[in-house]
Amino acid sequence: MKDLPMQMTLVVAEEATETWAAMFTKNAFPGAPVTIGKARLSGGGPLQAIVINNKISNVCAGGEAGAGVAASERICRGVSESLGLTGPEVVLPCSTGIIGWSLPVEAMLKALPDAVSSSESSKPKDAADAAEAIMTTDRYPKLRSRTLAG
Repeated sequence: MKDLPMQMTLVVAEEATETWAAMFTKNAFPGAPVTIGKARLSGGGPLQAIVINNKISNVCAGGEAGAGVAASERICRGVSESLGLTGPEVVLPCSTGIIGWSLPVEAMLKALPDAVSSSESSKPKDAADAAEAIMTTDRYPKLRSRTLAG
């Protein structure tokens, strides 16, 4: 299996929406993105973007208590500022990958302009590219879709 580089994927809606849902792990030790995501969902506020990184899960990353949440929130703030959104609370962070490593926040913030440029030039058909970008130990990208009435 080839070594996959760390990548950042953005999914951006044209406008913020309060109509969104998410599924989270039931693990007793969820990562910072899960903690933030559950708080955003229970808060009932709008969402406009999702930022996903592979390679590092942001789970049990060590450091001071709350360091993983602070790292994810810094990334959300950077995404919001880069896209000109209303604030970090409209960005949902997601991480997949190795447990126990800290997010390279500064490197991720520096990579945001390229991620934003890529998200602005991509088409809806690029779901396969996004699925490949978030692979960590998978041997192939996984995609599922469902059309809902209404």
